[in-house]
Amino acid sequence: MVSVHSFTPVYHGVSRPWDIGVLHRWDRRLSDLMMTGLRGGELVVGDNQPYQVPLDEDYTIPVRAEACGMPYTLLEIRQDLVAADTGAEEWSERLAGILDSVLDHPGVGHYTMPAPDVSEPRFN
Repeated sequence: MVSVHSFTPVYHGVSRPWDIGVLHRWDRRLSDLMMTGLRGGELVVGDNQPYQVPLDEDYTIPVRAEACGMPYTLLEIRQDLVAADTGAEEWSERLAGILDSVLDHPGVGHYTMPAPDVSEPRFN
């Protein structure tokens, strides 16, 4: 599962240095491979920055991926980099190129044990 979101470049008056954040919780397989692919150039890549995937605030990653051991990553792109069509196209091409090799990696082609903490009542 690959989820893509965007984040504001300035939050509470503080500039955020990341171009993209790669988020994960228990299973880092996809996220680590994505970070490796993204860090080959001039990008500032956040490891669980500017956000994390908190169990009490997120639903899709814990319930749809972690509960069954599916490989996943959540990508957060800085909004000003994808606001124009050209930026969105550039990022979609960049991510597609990296995902082609990442999804073919033998380490992500199988499910693992479910995350141990996703059996809370709100998820059942």
